This record gives sequence, C-alpha cells and structure tokens, in this order.
Amino acid sequence: MLVCKGLVNDADMTGWKIGLGLYWLGHHISNDGGVRPDWLATKPKMWSVFWMNSGNSNINSLNIETKLSLLMRSVYSAINWKLARWPYQKSIAEELDGVQVHMVSILQRLPRLEGEDGVSWSRRSLRLARNSCSTIGLWSEAWARRAIDWHDHIMRRPSILKDLFMCQNSDWLQARRSLFV
Repeated sequence: MLVCKGLVNDADMTGWKIGLGLYWLGHHISNDGGVRPDWLATKPKMWSVFWMNSGNSNINSLNIETKLSLLMRSVYSAINWKLARWPYQKSIAEELDGVQVHMVSILQRLPRLEGEDGVSWSRRSLRLARNSCSTIGLWSEAWARRAIDWHDHIMRRPSILKDLFMCQNSDWLQARRSLFV
C-alpha cells in the first residue's frame, strides 16, 4: 500500500506492507510526489536509447545535423512522455540538460587541438555542445514550456481543474511544504 508521506493514519495496518513507492504504467511513483526515483530510472534508459541509435558507430559518417535530428527523434521522444507527468523541477532540469549536452558532445566527435590537455579539450567540447543544444533547443526548456502550456490550457475556461488550481495554489503548496521543513 502506498500512503502519502506525512499522512497520519490511525487505522490498523496489520498485514499491510507500506511502501515508499510503486511502479505503475511505466512510472515510478513515490509517496512524497517527487519525480527523483523516476528520473533515476529513466536516465539509464535514455543512454541505452542513445547508444542504440545516435551513438551507434554505424552512423559515424553522417553529418552532425542528421545525428542531432536522430537524437531528438529517439532519445528526446523516449523521455518526452515522462515529462508530461513530472512537475518542473530546476535540479532535474539541470541534470536533463547535462545529459543532453554530454550526448551532443559525443556526437560532435571534436578532435583535440595540438598541445591541448584533456581538461581544456573537455571544456571546449562541452561548451560547443551546449551551444549546439541551445540552437536545437534544450530539453528542459521544452519541459517548462509544456508545463506552462498545460497550465494556460487549464486556466482558459471554467473547469474542476481550474477550481482546484485556484483553491490549492502556490500559497497552499508552500504552507503544506513548510510542515515538513
């Protein structure tokens, strides 16, 4: 049984196993509503999809635009459906962008300059990859845009979801969070 974190329950729980999370329909759902367990399970799957598609050595001869296009069609689409459920979080967004930049730096296959040490080469490679990611669009920005678009959609006309948003707004959420801090 999954009980929300912080919920005081006086019922007799004999015979029930209380869990911290569960796996349901492809999502790791935790008792605190966080997405960290789902993100930690998703990251290795993203790398698996990357190495099977964009990072595959059979496509080394393709140009970088084609490789980036394949990256967006394979890896991004593999995580995009998860982003629909996840509330936007800055820390996970930064990690998501880090994964994207790392993948793009691998695809760019930037050669070392003569006399360049490993640290300088790595910094240069990641900087150029970050520039490429900014050009094609950071995945965290798409995630944030999706959350904003959904909120705008809900607020457009009267609905039960709009009433819920108005009742349990950011002030309500902050008051609930302060109980556990």
